[in-house]
Amino acid sequence: MGPLCRLPKIVRSAEARHAFPFVVVTLLLVSTALAAPVTYTGLTITDGQLGSWSFTNARVYLTFQTDTSFVQQTQIAGVNVAYVGPYPPAQLCTGTPTFVGTARVTIISGGREVSATFAPNQIFVSLDQDNGGVGFGSCSASGFEPAYPLGLDGGTIFGTVFQTVIFPSPEMAALPIDLTHTAGYSGRAWVCVGFPTFGAPCKAPNPLQTDKGVLTLAQPYQAISGNPVSFNDTLSGGIFTAFVDGRRDSGEQSNGFPITSGDAPITYNGVVVADASLGGQSYTGALVYISFQADPRNVVPFFDAISSGFLNTAGKGRVTIVSGRHVVSASFLPGQIYVFLDVKNSSVGFASYASGRGYPLAFTATQPSGSFYGFESSTLGAVGDILRTPADASKYTPLTATLLTDLTNPTTLSGNASSCGALDPTTAICSNLAPVPLATTLGSFTITEPYTDDVTGTGTQPYSGNFGIFWSEKRSHTDD
Repeated sequence: MGPLCRLPKIVRSAEARHAFPFVVVTLLLVSTALAAPVTYTGLTITDGQLGSWSFTNARVYLTFQTDTSFVQQTQIAGVNVAYVGPYPPAQLCTGTPTFVGTARVTIISGGREVSATFAPNQIFVSLDQDNGGVGFGSCSASGFEPAYPLGLDGGTIFGTVFQTVIFPSPEMAALPIDLTHTAGYSGRAWVCVGFPTFGAPCKAPNPLQTDKGVLTLAQPYQAISGNPVSFNDTLSGGIFTAFVDGRRDSGEQSNGFPITSGDAPITYNGVVVADASLGGQSYTGALVYISFQADPRNVVPFFDAISSGFLNTAGKGRVTIVSGRHVVSASFLPGQIYVFLDVKNSSVGFASYASGRGYPLAFTATQPSGSFYGFESSTLGAVGDILRTPADASKYTPLTATLLTDLTNPTTLSGNASSCGALDPTTAICSNLAPVPLATTLGSFTITEPYTDDVTGTGTQPYSGNFGIFWSEKRSHTDD
């Protein structure tokens, strides 16, 4: 596995650095913050099965509703973590469980949405405060699994933990890492039994029991190298949010998981954690979804001095913002946004006529020269690599090649997420972070890139430390 950081004091293997809690725990401190309901949500796109339904490249949302009084600040093998789960942390997945909350899963594929509740005592949530990892773990037949069903590393969780060495923006440096405050993180998504595997493949998915049948999830996209093959970084992206709320409602909260596909032949979608405003209302650290319904027959190639790829400019754009309990949507007025894929520079997303191909939401796989390692592996980077050099498909697990796209077919791509009016696609550096207003049916919309690092430490060469997910779906006539 390639190095994640040039700093000699930081462990260089992604799995070694982000081996979420997996050994004996010594309880140090129970959080003394004022108790309040908290909902943790994780999102990735992956394959799996729920009951009799097998799904491919579906959006998988995991939620865990609990109370901040159950969150424990503890230590595992000398590593500081925040942990909330049904078993005492000193015993991991053994001993007597205690009910601390309810875990659920919602799976969305096309127009179909299925939600299920996990059986008790299977799911926990943890955040590695020393090495930069966060997510949903499980207690199953194989024991304590810190990255299954979903763990994140890289992205903003790295940037927050390693803020003293990578020159993060104030917004990223201020992200709390105690699981007791509202926050949103992004990074590479591990769906891996047996993590860390140290070059071996992930073990077979563990069956997790729900009221809709058994759930299993897979990790289809991964970098590989060598002979015999070594399995390296995951290529998938993911998002994790914590929402602390003073209200103590019973039952399930409104899900805030929009079905973004529509009646058009193809819908392009993107999601990111960002700051945004819509119709005069501001939202901080919100989930921002942008979609564009179009016809793949309108895709055309483009070429310019530094880029080449494909465009689809004829369609209907929409934005949905999810901020805690608040969900608001609006349609972009005509002539505001379009969709692009820059094959030459491994970039994809939503461009605007007002501000170019970095705004309102572009995903890149370019690694700025001299930048902090930990953001380089992504499905977007792999797809761009294979499109430019087909022989490089051997560098990735076989299913990665099924994501190749020219904007006419379904795919899912993850990468660094930028909302930059002056993004240089060849370096991923943004020379102007000022948001640009775009017109919608609810008034002006802006989106800001709050989570950046800087090559120089002076603030003059910022690049995104944020991860996001892009996907496209064809209209289905068979979804329930």
